[in-house]
Amino acid sequence: MEGLYRTDDGGNSYRLLAAELPQLNVFGMVSDPVNPDRLYLGTHRMALISDDAGETWKAIDETLSYPIQLIAVNPRNPKHIVMALSAPDITDLNEQPMHVPEYVHGDKHPGLVFVSEDGGLSFEKHYYDPATLPEKNVWQLVFDPNHQLLYLASERGLFVSDNGGINWTSANMPEGYMAALGFEISPDGKTAFAIFSRSVTQSTVFVSDAKALAQGHAQWHQVDELFGLDDRTRLSQPGETRVEWDGESYTNPGQRYARLKIDPRSGQAAYGLANKVRVLMGKTMKHHNSSLFYSEFDVSNGLPERGNWQRIYYEQNKKGWQTSQGSDNYIQVDSFDFVPVPWGQHNKIILENGHGISLLDMDAPGFPKTGGETVLYQTAVTQANGAPGHTTWTNRGFVNTYNGDFATSENYFVAALSDQGLHESWDFGKSWIRDLRPIPEITASKSVEILKTEPPVVVLGTGYGYGASDIPMGLYAKVLVHHSPEDQWQHLAGGISRWNGEGAENRNGLPSVPEALQVHGHPDAWDYRIWAMAADSQVPGRLFVGFKGQGIYVADDVPALLTGNGNGFRRLPLGEIELPKTSLVTHPAKANTLYYPNGNEVYVYRGSQNLNHPGERIGEFPGLVEDVTAWLNEQGSLMLAVSARNEADASHNVFVSVDEGVHWHKVFDRASLKAAGVPSFFDTPAYPREDPLMPFMGGFVGYKNWLIVPVGSIRNNLGVFALRLNPAKLDQVSIFPITGKDNYRHGYTRVNEGELRWVKGEPWVVHSTRGAGVVAASLAPLDQWERQ
Repeated sequence: MEGLYRTDDGGNSYRLLAAELPQLNVFGMVSDPVNPDRLYLGTHRMALISDDAGETWKAIDETLSYPIQLIAVNPRNPKHIVMALSAPDITDLNEQPMHVPEYVHGDKHPGLVFVSEDGGLSFEKHYYDPATLPEKNVWQLVFDPNHQLLYLASERGLFVSDNGGINWTSANMPEGYMAALGFEISPDGKTAFAIFSRSVTQSTVFVSDAKALAQGHAQWHQVDELFGLDDRTRLSQPGETRVEWDGESYTNPGQRYARLKIDPRSGQAAYGLANKVRVLMGKTMKHHNSSLFYSEFDVSNGLPERGNWQRIYYEQNKKGWQTSQGSDNYIQVDSFDFVPVPWGQHNKIILENGHGISLLDMDAPGFPKTGGETVLYQTAVTQANGAPGHTTWTNRGFVNTYNGDFATSENYFVAALSDQGLHESWDFGKSWIRDLRPIPEITASKSVEILKTEPPVVVLGTGYGYGASDIPMGLYAKVLVHHSPEDQWQHLAGGISRWNGEGAENRNGLPSVPEALQVHGHPDAWDYRIWAMAADSQVPGRLFVGFKGQGIYVADDVPALLTGNGNGFRRLPLGEIELPKTSLVTHPAKANTLYYPNGNEVYVYRGSQNLNHPGERIGEFPGLVEDVTAWLNEQGSLMLAVSARNEADASHNVFVSVDEGVHWHKVFDRASLKAAGVPSFFDTPAYPREDPLMPFMGGFVGYKNWLIVPVGSIRNNLGVFALRLNPAKLDQVSIFPITGKDNYRHGYTRVNEGELRWVKGEPWVVHSTRGAGVVAASLAPLDQWERQ
């Protein structure tokens, strides 16, 4: 899930905020304690301020290109704001932080904070540690108003400032500990809680008298005992196993403990918490079984003598995954807290689990081992969902998951997901389920296609693993006889025997990942990923399958293969090819004709080629070609469109041909994009021209004399644009921003795949996006624009 959302009805519905937010991958957000409509937002490349509860935002100039991890507002002086920086994810997010002096060496950086004393009008840089070190993250930033101090917990240690973040000194930690992974102070200001780490694998939780800590002579006391057991049974360290109070066994998979939250009701008799402090604790690695822990501490005699920790959200009980968007690869707890006091729900915990929001009720029978969770981002559907006997789920406004591709047939919708395998819907995409995937190991997919045979056949490219590190597992398929869950998946081609069954290796002629490469994250396994598939427009049973680095294969009769007949897949003699994602397209009116990119060129395959001949080249472009589409215009003539990188233009450019690739005309570039209308942050320091994540133009849809072009990057969408083309004069292009300048723009992500679908006789464009799910919009407005 990406972007910033707001609910005004307690989680019944959500909406994406602020279309003008640039490159938004949210790290943290806080509100002004006096004016809750004033928000401070930290992202992976800047901080921003809103004065209207998130409706509009202004970037803080001093923070541009800096990854802002934590923000704290002084509870006694809301004009005093402090922001702490994180270690940037240069690989996954972008290299923009390297444009500032402190991050010029990538993940190596000093310990830096921004401080404002004028309510955010200006910020100044200060260092809690000037040393340039690799990947030293910050974990918590906490004001101690009783002692007028500010604490910062980081991988570098625990630091304290007595002048609001301008100057810093090291606070004393237990002997032998080198890092602070969490820090909080009880609401009465008397007790300090902290998580300290002795090494890169070991950590645990301590308490100290807050006044003694402020005076520089804290005596830290370890409080990591488990609930209901003797004092010798402590929280497990990586690789250690513990048997909990109810007999359930738990092995720490390899993370340290990190991040603390204290219930603001602690110590108040009105909430049944007199002389009690309630604390939540997470893990350093937010993905991969990052359980949530809870403890109640007795402070009636001063400092608590022991902890009472128990897991309350974790893998074994499948908490949080009774929805369409769970993942078998990991449990994750990205952020968590006790429900705010004004909500009036005083024994509940709210958390974000990477896919949405859940509410945990500590008063529920059996909690925490069973029950107690309410999903606040999806609604269960049990009636009229096209899947009798199954629960499907409809979201409440969140857009999320990494969608690589999608396909539809009548009421059946299917989405291929990079980190969840697939979602299926039998009610025209209104509600979804992932529980009926072919085998449990299918947790990743990049492509899906539906053949228009009678009955139709859906084909899914599969993988086992998460996101960019999955192991490809070949093709599965099913015949859509019923267009309901009665239709069953079966293994079609390629695969790995230990997951797909005996004889799966290279089944039906499709190559499998060699055994030596069957390792999560192995870079050479990428060549075996099925990047794209395309059905022959004239021969319904024929399917082209494109691998990232293993060439293009074709089967002439997929339905026959499913019955044990047919000749299997054969590799086309096209030479060495490296495909981008979802980049194969067949001729809309000719059989056995395929368009495909290779590097900065586009080729056409027309039925047969000489051995090792790379097809017929029909276009050469300034840079890497990343999308190709073909359609018939209003006159019945073929139109081809290509998206290619153009470094000189700092953007992708779009080229169109009306003569099957003999001549190409540039119809969309950076200049025409700006003229058509882009967000206010475009070509500013917030999104500079030299940004390495140049505008990506891909996910095309051709319709009549129109070309629909989404524009975005890995974490952003600049808009969706309709290009009205004049086939006789391609230098005359009218461009209309479909989504509007200030409107919802598919969240903050690029589009992977676009297709034209007809819904009740009306044309719709459907987009499968990098991080905003599958979204759709009617093309009816095109008729009005046609008359302009």
